[in-house]
Amino acid sequence: MRLAILTIAALIAAVTHAPVAMASPTASDAAWALLAQRHDVGCAPVLAALGPDPGAALVAFAEERTMPPWAPVRAAACVAALPEAAPALSRWIVDPTRDGLVERVLRETPRLPAPQAAALVAIARAAPDPTRWARLLPPSDAPR
Repeated sequence: MRLAILTIAALIAAVTHAPVAMASPTASDAAWALLAQRHDVGCAPVLAALGPDPGAALVAFAEERTMPPWAPVRAAACVAALPEAAPALSRWIVDPTRDGLVERVLRETPRLPAPQAAALVAIARAAPDPTRWARLLPPSDAPR
């Protein structure tokens, strides 16, 4: 789509000999472009592109965007270390269409600070079907 717009703009400029103003990409567009790349660039450049409050945008990317299919999952991985992770995981864990997002967040827990990881693990253990996520959780200290 973006290529078509650029092509049309170039044609208009060529026919009219006038420059065509193109909108500059927003921070959100830049972050999405990083998430959508074939190779994973990690979260640092995505967070830097989004600025001081990236949580809401990353949650929206994970929940609302679908293509390319790996990009929303990468957004979910970036959400894992943010304060928005617990509320997002609480929503995702009860929605079977969000299993990939839940799995990616839970796979990030070993790399998170202990309090953040513990909060996410507690959400997974309190899920309607906690056995579904057991393979991704650390062993429980509770007696069996």
